[in-house]
Amino acid sequence: MPAEQGMEVRGTIVRISSFAIPSKMKGGQSKPVSRVTLDISAAVDPKGNPVDPSLLLGPFEGPPELVNRFEAGQTVVVRTTTPTGLHIASMSLVD
Repeated sequence: MPAEQGMEVRGTIVRISSFAIPSKMKGGQSKPVSRVTLDISAAVDPKGNPVDPSLLLGPFEGPPELVNRFEAGQTVVVRTTTPTGLHIASMSLVD
């Protein structure tokens, strides 16, 4: 994984739901996102070093269409957009 990419996190989906982030602009539209809570089994940083799962607090956030593609109980790999963030760049099922 190139250094400019984020973490790779493996876990089981505990909860996945839609959420609307309110606009910061008066009269602006809210932005839909998905929120994914994982039971994390492993995480590595962009260099392949292990990351303590207890340091990854809060749900991951990603594109709204993830809610239609995944469900609780599935084991997935999440790649984040940054090495320390919880924003989902991609999410795929583990075979």
